[in-house]
Amino acid sequence: MLDQKDPLFYSEGVIATASGTSSLCGPTSVMNWLQLRHQNAYSKIQLVKFVQLIGNDLRAQRVEINNGLTEPQLLKFLEIYNSYLEENSEYVYVNRGELQPLDILNNKPQILMLRYSEVVRYMPGRNRDDFKIPFSGAHYVLKVGAIDDQILVIDPENPTYLTRLKLEETKEGSMKVFRVRPQSKRDLQSFAYGVPLIWSMTGLIQEK
Repeated sequence: MLDQKDPLFYSEGVIATASGTSSLCGPTSVMNWLQLRHQNAYSKIQLVKFVQLIGNDLRAQRVEINNGLTEPQLLKFLEIYNSYLEENSEYVYVNRGELQPLDILNNKPQILMLRYSEVVRYMPGRNRDDFKIPFSGAHYVLKVGAIDDQILVIDPENPTYLTRLKLEETKEGSMKVFRVRPQSKRDLQSFAYGVPLIWSMTGLIQEK
């Protein structure tokens, strides 16, 4: 499986320099799905070159894969990917509002769009205005299976470890929310940034 920060991304020029920032979690998750489907038939250099090829096509459409892809942009990435592989698969994005837990708690490969935010703890006696705005962001992972209320994901930050995330459905006001959290200390250390964060799933991409 491919790591989104694999040195080949730098040496092959997908990421311009070793100090350059990038967010290749979406394209890398697609490549890991390809490996899963074809039982690791591709070498790392083939996968990296494939990301580069599709990235060049997207760049011609003014989409820069290093900046992190939105869900529609990742669907476009998959569309180009399909054309090169001459596959007839169709992929769709499904928003969390259209999902039930059993749509996720299954063994169907899906790319999950996760959002995260910093855990903020206010201390008594401190002025709340002194606290900085918590950081937040988005991250794609490849879901490959489920056990009871846990989903099993390949995280492009650490693709050699199968991370277990507990899925919990809740609400924020009238909005449906799917929270996910690492199931064990090892899962926490291995997942994404290795620190406690608030994670929620906003939607997923799957085969139609």
